[in-house]
Amino acid sequence: MELKRPVIVRLNFIRKGNFEVPGVELNGKFNERYGTFRISEQFIKMAQMEVELIGLRKLKDLAFKKPVYEYLNIFTDQLVNIDYWPIITEEEYKLWKDKKDLALYYNSYSVQNVALKILEEENRHSPKSSLSVKNFASLMKTTTGILAPEILVLHQGDLIERRGSGNIVDSSDWIKITDKGIEQIRGYTGIKLSESYKLLVE
Repeated sequence: MELKRPVIVRLNFIRKGNFEVPGVELNGKFNERYGTFRISEQFIKMAQMEVELIGLRKLKDLAFKKPVYEYLNIFTDQLVNIDYWPIITEEEYKLWKDKKDLALYYNSYSVQNVALKILEEENRHSPKSSLSVKNFASLMKTTTGILAPEILVLHQGDLIERRGSGNIVDSSDWIKITDKGIEQIRGYTGIKLSESYKLLVE
């Protein structure tokens, strides 16, 4: 399976739109490339969603298809597609609104491998230290809810050590990469995982 880098979406601003129909512009970055959604007031009213949520759901829909580089209109003709846009968890939406910065991962395999890379880089800088799941989620620019099942998989495969209770991952748990995890991630020949690390931490 192909490993895809996460797509980092950043929210820059929302303002009254200056285009052919009344609406708002939601401007942000899509892996460091600027893009703007132009969302009509009629669409917002009919969709009964906040502008940030409309933008984030559409970004998630486009994330691994076609990046937004300039302008993309979200007018009422798009309403027929809204049910097919990916769902956003409450945790993701809160992170997007509070931090204006969120990583979207292609699948579980992508989350696990980028997670190992982050842990491997952290281990290189500080070999004896562990990371709390809360701080780790912050480094991964995602939520503990999304990371929890992947942490369990990595732990069961002896790729990470975890200090916590049972099969429930808590934000206060502590994790660290194992020698087996380091060996696996250094032997990976897909994308340059260093690019994912750089993208996430800068």
